[in-house]
Amino acid sequence: MKKLVTFVLSGFLAFSMCACSTGSDASDNSNSTEQATEQETEKKKESDTQSFSIGEEITIGDWKITVNGIQFLDTIEDDFMVFSPDEGGKFAVISASVTNNGKNASKFLPTVPLDGDISTKLLYSDGYEFISTSLLAASDLHDEVLNPLMSAEGNIVFDMPEAAASDDKELTIKFFQGDAAANTSVSVKLR
Repeated sequence: MKKLVTFVLSGFLAFSMCACSTGSDASDNSNSTEQATEQETEKKKESDTQSFSIGEEITIGDWKITVNGIQFLDTIEDDFMVFSPDEGGKFAVISASVTNNGKNASKFLPTVPLDGDISTKLLYSDGYEFISTSLLAASDLHDEVLNPLMSAEGNIVFDMPEAAASDDKELTIKFFQGDAAANTSVSVKLR
């Protein structure tokens, strides 16, 4: 009887070890397949980004956006405050007009974006990405709440290195709705 129990337990143990090693290979294959799919999706999204020029009207989600121009400033002054960039930096101030074409009031460039909200990045040269700086200035478009079919004009500000502001390398503002890697995006070439 002891031999039979030992034999059954040995067989069960051998079967379990084989099952575990087979599962590991399947998991590795699954991981490599997932990585390949993610890379293909990312490449597709990069090619899906629509590109525009300054002054052209673009639409993303319920928003109509026109980038009117860019300037680089050492400070931004409002009625009550003066804003300065980080040491060694300049403000890239992008003037824009926005219209809410949705059926409900909505917030443009919310400070804390949720799924489906519009966000932005400034892309410089070979893959450098800058996030926008929300200022308390009256002309800042961050957190601008607009009722349906209403428009606003203002600025989107980025703090960037002075060297990047003064050279002639490519500079693009990218707007995206939802997660930057997975959803709709449009870009406007600034230089």
